[in-house]
Amino acid sequence: MRLSTLLEEDRVSFQNENQAKSGTAEVAQTGSGSSSPIDALLETLSAVLQKPDDPKARAAAGNAFVALECWRNASEEFEQWIALDASNASAHVALGFTYYRAGKVQEALGEYRRASELDPQNAKISDDVNQLSKMPQKGQARHEAADGCGSLQEWQSVAQSWKPESLAPGGRIRVGGQVMAARVLRGPSPVYPETEKMAGVQGVVRLAAIIGENGYIHGLRLISGPPPLVRPAMVAVARWQYRPTLLNGNPVQVMTEIDVTFQLR
Repeated sequence: MRLSTLLEEDRVSFQNENQAKSGTAEVAQTGSGSSSPIDALLETLSAVLQKPDDPKARAAAGNAFVALECWRNASEEFEQWIALDASNASAHVALGFTYYRAGKVQEALGEYRRASELDPQNAKISDDVNQLSKMPQKGQARHEAADGCGSLQEWQSVAQSWKPESLAPGGRIRVGGQVMAARVLRGPSPVYPETEKMAGVQGVVRLAAIIGENGYIHGLRLISGPPPLVRPAMVAVARWQYRPTLLNGNPVQVMTEIDVTFQLR
């Protein structure tokens, strides 16, 4: 994870904070066979639950959280990676990166310096240390994280109930989104990012979901929606729990679509 490009982007963005965002009205789509960052996260967390002392599993889980911009949760996984493999420079770089993105500039610098000590011949890490040490303190506020991602413990609970969506011993049926909306038992509401509100970004994120026999999400794909709102929609919906659906008295998996609306008021 390189900071050099990221820091340069931040400097430019600080100088142009009042400019309108570009591309926020685009519709993003994935094909039906595309993998989902939510699926990747749940798969890696399942591996952590099976092998909590495996540093590779912790690294993979941290990277999966990074893909969803869940910096706090990523940091927790990378901290566990370091606890298991303290002399690994890459682990310190990963933790430093997530600290930076969470607004913890001094902590990030400390991790990058430790990585440089462990790998003194790595010019890229040294360059990142130099650039990060010059980062103005005002950069902290940019990445402070009310990210709506929930706690690591919450995700671990979801992962305990997760299994690959290909496993459907009881069969699978299609049910309309409105019908399934009435079967939601619990789950967090999506967090409307303040930056998107200020930019006037609104719209509907439509997701294709596989709901397991136990009522938990086992697969989640993007159909359409404003790109800046996709992440908060997915990280919320992935933690929803539904009342199990029965067919002839037996629980079955459900294919459905979920609409998440972000509307300015």
